[in-house]
Amino acid sequence: MDIINNIITNLNKEEVRFFKLYLSRIETEDDRKDVLFFDYVRKHGEKYDDDKIFKRLYSSSDKNAFYRLKNRLMRELNKSITLQHFDSEELVYVFRLLALVKFYINKNQVTTAHYFLKKAESKAQHIESYELLDLIYGEFIKLSREMVSINPVTYIEKRKVTPKNLRR
Repeated sequence: MDIINNIITNLNKEEVRFFKLYLSRIETEDDRKDVLFFDYVRKHGEKYDDDKIFKRLYSSSDKNAFYRLKNRLMRELNKSITLQHFDSEELVYVFRLLALVKFYINKNQVTTAHYFLKKAESKAQHIESYELLDLIYGEFIKLSREMVSINPVTYIEKRKVTPKNLRR
């Protein structure tokens, strides 16, 4: 069983519904191959066969388009699952905040990145995720090069305490 089959067959009813809604955000007039492929895998489960669905979807013998379809479906599935569950678990929420920090740093919006970094620190402290706090403090130290209002010594000291908390 390949990974996409494993992901699709293990989706619950709510996740399938959310994914279908997520895919429907793009209007198309004809049948979408990614939806047809998804439905085929859901229906056949363990008996899923790449060659059968390939012949059903494509008339040519070149499988490149089929592999691109599988990769696109995998990417869309993962986006959908992430969107659906990013607020349901606190640890995932902190990761999302860190992703926003990286995004805003790359856009050179350091004030916005700092805001989300403070939120991530607060949440990571609340859930006592010391591994993430170490990452967050590292981001504060990097960000201190861009923002003079951030004192890197504060976060270097906090970073020294983090391994002690991990050992506890």
